[in-house]
Amino acid sequence: VYPGNFGVFDWGGISVDPVRQIAFVNPSYMAFKSKLVPAAEVAGGPGRKSETEGVQPNKGAPYGVILEALLSPMGLPCQAPAWGYVAAVDLTNNKTLWKHKNGTVRDSSPVPIPLSMGVPSLGGTFTTASGLAFLSGTLDQYLRA
Repeated sequence: VYPGNFGVFDWGGISVDPVRQIAFVNPSYMAFKSKLVPAAEVAGGPGRKSETEGVQPNKGAPYGVILEALLSPMGLPCQAPAWGYVAAVDLTNNKTLWKHKNGTVRDSSPVPIPLSMGVPSLGGTFTTASGLAFLSGTLDQYLRA
C-alpha cells in the first residue's frame, strides 16, 4: 500500500494560519504491506505493535490484517527517501508554497549521523498567531520551527 496505511496526512493533522490562509502540513510517503490472516490467528491481537503496525484484529470480520512497513532485511525502507516532509499550502488557491524534507535518521540508525533524509512524522504541526509553525513527531526527537 502506498503511501502507507497511515496515509499522507492521516495521523499527524495540520495547523492553519487563519489570517494568511496557509495550512502547515507534514505529509508522509512510506510504503506498507498488508496481509489478511484468519481471525483465529488474531485473537487478542498478540502480535499487535501499535495502531499502525502489527496484527490488527479487524473486529467483526472473519480476517484480521498484519500491517508492516515495507522494509529491507537491514530494516531500511524499500523505497528511496524522502519519506516525510513539512509543507505550507495556500488555502486560497491550493498551491504548495514550499516543501522541505522533514527529519533525520540520527536516532534510528546504527550510525547516528543527522542526514536530512525526510522521515515519517506522526505528530502534527501547530502555528502561532504570528505565523510561526512548529513540528515534532519525527524519529529524531527534534522540535522544528
